[in-house]
Amino acid sequence: MGTFLANTHAEIPTKNANYPSRRVCGDIRVTLFELKRDFDVHTLSSCEISLGSVIYAPMHFSVDTSTITAIRFPNLREVHGYILLAYSSMHSFSSMFPRLSVIHGKDLYHGYSLIIMDNFLLESLGLTSLISIRRGNVIIARNSQLCYARSLHWDDVMETKNTQVIARQNRDNCAFCP
Repeated sequence: MGTFLANTHAEIPTKNANYPSRRVCGDIRVTLFELKRDFDVHTLSSCEISLGSVIYAPMHFSVDTSTITAIRFPNLREVHGYILLAYSSMHSFSSMFPRLSVIHGKDLYHGYSLIIMDNFLLESLGLTSLISIRRGNVIIARNSQLCYARSLHWDDVMETKNTQVIARQNRDNCAFCP
């Protein structure tokens, strides 16, 4: 699959004509490069399905944090590739991806469909709507404030049973999880 510009999307109709068209986009990339060239994140906020991958790695120490905290994907439900969330100043991804429910993993990043790394302020994953990872492994590592990465019921989310969930170098000395 080719790479799409971060601010492009197209509409395709759903199977039932009684429902409005769904917004479909390609790759979603929020990196230092896109932030420096002032891409239009508001166009992406209507995206419901990404036919590519989502890369959110803003390198928070290099850009204005008010720009980064304004980035939201409130309608995104499915990602056909992988999701990489790294180098952010987010405390949780709950407001960024409130409806994300499926990661298809058709394209993987070194065998992974979900990568959450080096988010130094991350305290909670916040991916509360995530119900299915269809293919690929998961790695959650080097998030120094993140507790309970291992306590999620990953077996219920992972559709392929021979996959791995690696959670390491996160915060280990956490209070009891209710």
